[in-house]
Parts: sequence; C-alpha cells; structure tokens
Amino acid sequence: MGKMILTVMAAGGLESGLVSERTKASLKVARERGTVFGGRNAQSDANAADAVAFAETLRPVIDEIVAANGPNVSTHVIASELMRRRLRTRTGGKQWSAMQALRLLRRLGERITEAP
Repeated sequence: MGKMILTVMAAGGLESGLVSERTKASLKVARERGTVFGGRNAQSDANAADAVAFAETLRPVIDEIVAANGPNVSTHVIASELMRRRLRTRTGGKQWSAMQALRLLRRLGERITEAP
C-alpha cells in the first residue's frame, strides 16, 4: 500500500513538472511572437475612467461624511457610513470595505492621513 501511495505521489510530482515546463515553453513562444501580457490596454483605461466617474458621483456624500467626522476620518468609518446610507458599490454590491473607501478617496484626489 505504501509503495502505491509513493508511486502516485511521484507521478503527480512528475506531471506537475511537465505541466510547468509546457507552460513556460508556450509563454516563451508567445513572447517571441510579440505577445504582451498584462499592463494597460483600452479596456483597463475604460474601467479606470468609469471608476473615476463613479467616484465623482459620490463626492457630495464623501464631503458630508468628512464634514461630519473631521478631516482625519478613517476609511472604516467612511465604508460604514456608505453602507448605512445603503449606497451600492460601483459593481452593485451592498458591502463597502475600508480598501474600497481608500480607493474612492484616491480617485477623488482626497488627501489621506495615515494612522499613527
């Protein structure tokens, strides 16, 4: 029984190595053909523009939250307040995270004070 398990594990490791080699070889061929992986493209630029436009629609709300809580309001408070007001995220979600609030502030060009 132990030999069989060892054999199966070894075969799995071998297959994993073969898949890795095939993938690396394919990527090398694609790069040689001039394929560019990742980076900016028309769709990513359009997504970024949409995100900025959405952030602008929330500027009055963010201004109210900052006015009510002070200029050093945390992103957690902003996210909580956006949820309390039942405002949807850009993708239609109901939950706001502190990271989403931080990105929203950055898109609006708001100065962010880091916590000590």
